[in-house]
Amino acid sequence: MVINVRIIGFNHPARGTTYPLVTAGDGLEARHIQTFGFSARVCWDLFCSDQVQEEISQAAGITTEPIETKTTPQGRSRRYRVVPHEELPPIAAKALGAPRFTYVQTDLLDDQAMLLTWSIKPDKMGDRIQASGRIKLTDKPDGSCERTLFTEISVAIPLIGRKIEKMVIDTLSSSHERAAQVLEAWGKQKQDLV
Repeated sequence: MVINVRIIGFNHPARGTTYPLVTAGDGLEARHIQTFGFSARVCWDLFCSDQVQEEISQAAGITTEPIETKTTPQGRSRRYRVVPHEELPPIAAKALGAPRFTYVQTDLLDDQAMLLTWSIKPDKMGDRIQASGRIKLTDKPDGSCERTLFTEISVAIPLIGRKIEKMVIDTLSSSHERAAQVLEAWGKQKQDLV
């Protein structure tokens, strides 16, 4: 897996606050690339299945609670609450005012383009924490595929915002790796059945 992380500037203000450090600032952007030995369509169909999503959630150490699923002109949309099993490190928990970083995630799935676009709304400090991203699947000439994951995060909390950004990027990196292991196992099982 290839991982690139870089500091980026955010030009959009945080919602609902006049806190001076929030109106504009730096954040982190990460790009992960994973390769699978099967087609993008097979990978996408596996990734979108409820059974595989449940196994990915278990492997990532989170519980997902469905809120809403609907079809829109842009594609399928789903909203769900994410509750991590592990507690935050004490400094992050104190800054957040909660032992766990819980949030509502909204996904937009474009089946034709094999593109998932996501954003989150944290339960706490939603005006100071912004995160979004996308997952894109593309075929390679040899019949394999690449899954490219882009993440942007900005945490406007004085003194520890950058530490929290890095912690989130590290957590996402390990979650993406566990998801890849689940997808690889399901893809191999599917190929064995053919």
